[in-house]
Amino acid sequence: MLATTSHRPGTRDRLLQQMDRLFADDRGLGVIVEYNGRPDMSERDKDLQMAWADALIALHGHNRTASVYSSYASKRRSAGAGSLAPVGSWDNLVLGTTPIPRWQRDLHDFLCVVCGESFPSVLIDQGQDPACSRCARNVGVSPTQALPLWKAYSHHRFATPGLFREEIPNGEAAVTFTFEGGQTRQYVVGEAGLFYSDLSRLPGLVQKAVRGTVEDLDELRLVIDASVERDGHGFGVTAAFSYDAEPEGYDGPPYGFRFAAARMTATHTQSPQPVEYTDVYQLLEVILTALYAEGSDTADNSQPKPTVSSMATVDTRPSDTAPAPLPAPPSKPAGEAAAPASGSPAPVEAPTDEASLPASESVAQAPEPFPPASSSSARPTGSAECSHGARRLLLAITVLGVWAVCFAGGLLLIDSGDLTAAAASFVLGGASVIGLALGIGLIRLLRRHVPLMRS
Repeated sequence: MLATTSHRPGTRDRLLQQMDRLFADDRGLGVIVEYNGRPDMSERDKDLQMAWADALIALHGHNRTASVYSSYASKRRSAGAGSLAPVGSWDNLVLGTTPIPRWQRDLHDFLCVVCGESFPSVLIDQGQDPACSRCARNVGVSPTQALPLWKAYSHHRFATPGLFREEIPNGEAAVTFTFEGGQTRQYVVGEAGLFYSDLSRLPGLVQKAVRGTVEDLDELRLVIDASVERDGHGFGVTAAFSYDAEPEGYDGPPYGFRFAAARMTATHTQSPQPVEYTDVYQLLEVILTALYAEGSDTADNSQPKPTVSSMATVDTRPSDTAPAPLPAPPSKPAGEAAAPASGSPAPVEAPTDEASLPASESVAQAPEPFPPASSSSARPTGSAECSHGARRLLLAITVLGVWAVCFAGGLLLIDSGDLTAAAASFVLGGASVIGLALGIGLIRLLRRHVPLMRS
């Protein structure tokens, strides 16, 4: 009898499987005018595909997701090249667009193979090479030989030039944690980016708390409390992640936090019942299908209904206690993580009432209980509280500062020219209005992107 071996798909393989499912009914964004109406997809399908694209990018990072999408698109256009009708006439082509700013490189094959500067629109050389309309004409390709290029409806979400190998360590979003004794360390966010408000585009996402326990600095276990909501559908989610310090390549950055398990409860139902998942794609399937369901006015439909294969366990215990204060969001793509201080720091001890988080490898088993939301052994830096009065003072100073700059500009304009009293009053009044408008706009921007400015 032959011995059988089990194969566990890697990250890229599973991501490619999701794209196969996601774009199965997508005929692609054709370059011929009559195709652009996309009668094969409803508005709901378009919105759902965009939501999936954003979720996959938040889960796996833009660089990895773009690489897998490029491989899928190449496979898709090779498979369909024989069945596509030629362009027929150059007049049928939609005007091509040029990336701004120019990318100067194209590591994921998103640009014209001839000029390397414009987005491609047709396939030349027997349907193998993507080229822009201008280059296709210049190389003498007949419109009866050029084929329309396949692109998913969500193509522009994935399109990115990619990172050189030496740029990859600086291209991953990171979050800084502070441990007992004051030591700080950066961690690659990885799949935890799905529930970080600054990295994810899940509808109505509110990141409520981040807490973690650690016995080894390379094996931090993280729990994120968050909620999502759209059009009367919503869920409360408590997701657990285990840190994977191993790089994907021999010299790449650490993989980051890997999804381990999640407990989800519908928030718009009369009898919410928490359901636990150990597969992140099944979790996303339930969330996005419910949030983009047709007839979303019926709130009771938002209760998750996982199949037997997607449901790990059902926990009927009371919900967690009130979450800890909102932590700082992860930093934008930054440099390499700071090296730990010399010596072996004392590990962060978990509270006695906090159970260990489930390991990322226990995919086939039910996850262990999640730690209570009120405890926090490790927290991102910048999570110190800022008083409400201090926030108001900072915002008021911001408005006054912007207004003063604009008013001073108005005074300089008056001094530089011979204006009548009426014209001078008009200039000063306009400068004041513009200063107030810019100040209010700056406040809205700060409150959106700076957590300490939020009330």
